[in-house]
Amino acid sequence: MAQRGGPGVGQQPGVAQQPGRPGTAGPFLESVSIDDIIQTDVVTAQPDAPLTEIAERLESEDVGAVVLVEDEEPAGLVTDRKIALSIDEFDDPSEATAEEIATDDLVTGTTTLTVFKVLNRMNDDNIRRLPVVDEDGTLEGIVTLDDLLVLLATELEKAASIIQSQSPRL
Repeated sequence: MAQRGGPGVGQQPGVAQQPGRPGTAGPFLESVSIDDIIQTDVVTAQPDAPLTEIAERLESEDVGAVVLVEDEEPAGLVTDRKIALSIDEFDDPSEATAEEIATDDLVTGTTTLTVFKVLNRMNDDNIRRLPVVDEDGTLEGIVTLDDLLVLLATELEKAASIIQSQSPRL
């Protein structure tokens, strides 16, 4: 039988525990802002940029998407996948512009969003990249599904390490 008053399994003495089931990370992770994972060095281009230039930028910058901007506000998104899938739509792809294949209904977020709210938005809108804007709509950065997965994997590794060190059978 466990002693009352002492820390429970996985709890540290003197550390207040979140209400809910023991060991759940939800309340903590729900409060984690995207500030720590936002990429502020966003690859951008004008909507009228030639598609060939966008493809070159994707390769040279080693990214999967370029955010199209007008007056410092995101106006669309072009991905490497979208370029690959749309090449046969044009008689001469070298004459095509980024805005011709850009995302029509660009979804954006703000730095006030939490990790889980971003994940939910990405899931709901079936997207992998979320441009982040300030209160005036100016592009501040971008969060990608890859960024979120790295963050979550790091946290899971920490949890696994704790479990492994505390469990004699592992």
